Amino acid sequence: MTAPRPSAIRVLVKSLHLIAAGWMLGVLWLWLSQVQLNISRFGVPPDNYAVTTLIEGIFPAALVELVALRIADYVRKVPGTEQRWREWYHAFWWSLVPNLLILGTVYLLITEGP
Repeated sequence: MTAPRPSAIRVLVKSLHLIAAGWMLGVLWLWLSQVQLNISRFGVPPDNYAVTTLIEGIFPAALVELVALRIADYVRKVPGTEQRWREWYHAFWWSLVPNLLILGTVYLLITEGP
């Protein structure tokens, strides 16, 4: 009568993918606003186009993505049924709050910064 529940590990992997994507979106938003703010204040882009912001932000997101890919390799070897859309649905809801917290932090950094 009830549909089988999706695999929790597969949902975790998909959630990690979504969190890494949200992190990257936040880093890009922060970087773009940093470049825009520097151009509006001083008329020139920041030194080296603020590449350090991109590097410092991409590194943790890449680590999360690498963990997700590593776990996904292990999950592929385990027999079982994959419920792709249902797993993505659950992963979206599990990663919604962390992504909102990431984007909220970026928003606060942009609006309350110097």
